[in-house]
Amino acid sequence: MPPVLDEKSPVLAAFLSLFVAGLGQIYNGQVKKGVVIFLTFWLVIPWAYGVYDACVTARRINMRELIVEVPTLKSLLWAGGIYAGAFFAALVVMLFLLVRTL
Repeated sequence: MPPVLDEKSPVLAAFLSLFVAGLGQIYNGQVKKGVVIFLTFWLVIPWAYGVYDACVTARRINMRELIVEVPTLKSLLWAGGIYAGAFFAALVVMLFLLVRTL
């Protein structure tokens, strides 16, 4: 006889996944699937922003609104810090939920 699983809230699972990709799967007990979704989702954000930014920047250059500047080290570190902070915050939440399910 298969083990009886605790009931899960579909609304809570969707809500968790809405704010952190993969968190709903971890809540449902699908830890491996949740980690894969989390890791692959974060790859999409910089790519999607890059597509948008390239289009907007090209338009601004064509309209002579923008002179291309080389980014400073400070701006690169700031942008990287935002992604790193979001990544580690989500990782802490995922680890907390993982420990609770064990």
